[in-house]
Amino acid sequence: MKPHTPSLTAALVLLGLSAWLWMPTRNSDEKLVASCSTAEGTVARLYRGEAGATVPFWYSVTVQRAYRLEKQVLYAYRTPPLERIECRGPDLWVQGQDFTEHLPAAKLEKLQSSPLTYWNGERREPLSRLSLAQYAGLALLMAALVLLVYSTQKRAISRLSVRNQKNE
Repeated sequence: MKPHTPSLTAALVLLGLSAWLWMPTRNSDEKLVASCSTAEGTVARLYRGEAGATVPFWYSVTVQRAYRLEKQVLYAYRTPPLERIECRGPDLWVQGQDFTEHLPAAKLEKLQSSPLTYWNGERREPLSRLSLAQYAGLALLMAALVLLVYSTQKRAISRLSVRNQKNE
């Protein structure tokens, strides 16, 4: 068995790092405030984010269906302050100070790919769904692919030169 080339080893390491960066995780600055389950078995969670004294709170509402990843359906930065969630039948109700949002079960599926977003009390278009870590993971993936192509071409060229030397 031939040893791996350094570029192939580097490509495999980069592939592993990019996969790790793409794995979804909860933000460590978010604390679980409330959770409930709908009649259909979907688990809804309300988180409050705290990054320190100089950064305002943010709020995140997520849903997780059986054997699926937890997905964000509503995000609020600073205001409105979200205080509780309620599961009524198949639907979800998000409530806060002078704020109520009814999220029917049919709407929850769509919101997982494009969550409701509030910024300082104003409704906004959703922010980019990719995090900085995911962009870094994508860059590492591209670098790994370049290294894989390079190492396979380098191997092919060296095999070809060995064959040419044997034929001479």
